[in-house]
Amino acid sequence: MRNNSAKTLIALIAVPFFLVGCNEKASEDVDETASSSAPTGIEATPAEQTIAPVETEKSDTSGMAETTLVGTIIYKDVEGGFFAFIDESGAHYTLHNLESVHQKDGLIVRVSGTPQPDMMTITQFGTVFEVTSVEVLDDSAAKSIIQNNTIL
Repeated sequence: MRNNSAKTLIALIAVPFFLVGCNEKASEDVDETASSSAPTGIEATPAEQTIAPVETEKSDTSGMAETTLVGTIIYKDVEGGFFAFIDESGAHYTLHNLESVHQKDGLIVRVSGTPQPDMMTITQFGTVFEVTSVEVLDDSAAKSIIQNNTIL
């Protein structure tokens, strides 16, 4: 039993030396390979890092033609609630700058304004439409919306 203990102890002491010796030989091989393939007379210096600003193309929606649409104002109870518009062809719009007097679910109107296809909102309900004027065509089915005890 004593003989096995001595062999184990010698093995435990010798193994780390062999591993260290192998590691040094591998490092020497790498250094020799690196130095033999590197061109002479050239010093390696860290590259200067320059980051050019990225220019994004902004579309100018101010030049878009004013459009007149006929359809229905609807109230969507999503993301805190908003007034949307569905025109006669079924296209969806999110209305911006809609006066409170016209904020009625089911109100049929002729609305004029400018589409803002590049504007993003959290409503995810069609193109944003910047309202400039509204003409009420039919208010017989229109309902005021009550939210938090307030008529919208």
